[in-house]
Amino acid sequence: MEQSFGRSRFFTVAASMLIAGSLVSCSPRVGDSIVLDTVPRTEQETYSRLGAGKSLAVGMFNDARTPVVTGEGTSAYTEASGDVARLAEQSLTHALKSQGYQVSPTSPYRLAGQITKWRTKVTTKATAQIQSEAAIQVQVLDNRNNVVYNGSYVGTRSSEGPVVSKNDIRNSLSVALATATAQVAEDQKLIQALNTTPTNGTNTHAY
Repeated sequence: MEQSFGRSRFFTVAASMLIAGSLVSCSPRVGDSIVLDTVPRTEQETYSRLGAGKSLAVGMFNDARTPVVTGEGTSAYTEASGDVARLAEQSLTHALKSQGYQVSPTSPYRLAGQITKWRTKVTTKATAQIQSEAAIQVQVLDNRNNVVYNGSYVGTRSSEGPVVSKNDIRNSLSVALATATAQVAEDQKLIQALNTTPTNGTNTHAY
């Protein structure tokens, strides 16, 4: 009886270790950051030409993100790294052109922006859950450097699976940022702001 109990306890411990190992294997183990070098685009792009006849110059973005805790319990955060500001600018330029805007440095309107969040949270349970979020803020200025429009946009992307690869995280981050920049191009209030220039605008450019 005592020998049988010993075997049973051994197999129970072994099984527990295998289960724990399978859960750990869901973790991407990519560290606190991951480099992106491809211009983010949405998974299914729409071309509704909302910005047809509108012109904008797209200026440089600022990377205004703040550090976050890299892990808590069964969750781990991974920040997008690389030339983040340039990727945000290029993603927005692509989104604007897709909606019919003319992106030109000679436009009377200039768009400036900053990216305030771009990260993925991976939660490891029975399956691995990937939740990515990107947040950007933009200002549109007229040729007198008056701010005619301010906007904030958040793009997200969620998925889950038995394992997570580095490419899964890169794709999730990319779609999240592209979703945010697509919202800018589709913003009816921004389009309306490009129709008229206020006579008493104020220079409050912050980016």
